[in-house]
Amino acid sequence: MRYIVVALIAVILVSCSPQRRLARLLERFPLDTTSVVEYRDTTLYRDTTIYERILGDTIRRDIYIPIEIDLPDTSLKLMSTLAEASAGIRSNTLWLELIQYDTVFQFILDSALVENIDTVFVTNNIPYPVVKKANPFYKNGFFILAGLILISLILLFVVRKR
Repeated sequence: MRYIVVALIAVILVSCSPQRRLARLLERFPLDTTSVVEYRDTTLYRDTTIYERILGDTIRRDIYIPIEIDLPDTSLKLMSTLAEASAGIRSNTLWLELIQYDTVFQFILDSALVENIDTVFVTNNIPYPVVKKANPFYKNGFFILAGLILISLILLFVVRKR
């Protein structure tokens, strides 16, 4: 029984030490109240081919040339993969005809494969609980209570021995 009482007294007296030590350490080295949150936004462009469609069209134009000399009838025709052009003179009239085919242009962009990484750092202040110091009344009250318990235990042992 004696060993249990001594062990209990030792535990009661020693148990307040870590709490006081923590309070002193928090005063000296306060907790970090800022945290950095990183948001990453990635945009990736992969469309490297652009198609542009141009619809076909036909243009015809006749211009009368007022001269007294009869011009010989002539004609000229040119063709490509995109259009066909014809021109000529017939009965002192200059005629032009342009036929444009339906065309699809394909543009290949070498620089369109772009990876854009945008990083935003947000700093937040995180409040942490502040350990309040116990006012002297509570400190002294605890020691007075511990002293009363100790005195009562000593008196209990003394009374039992008689």
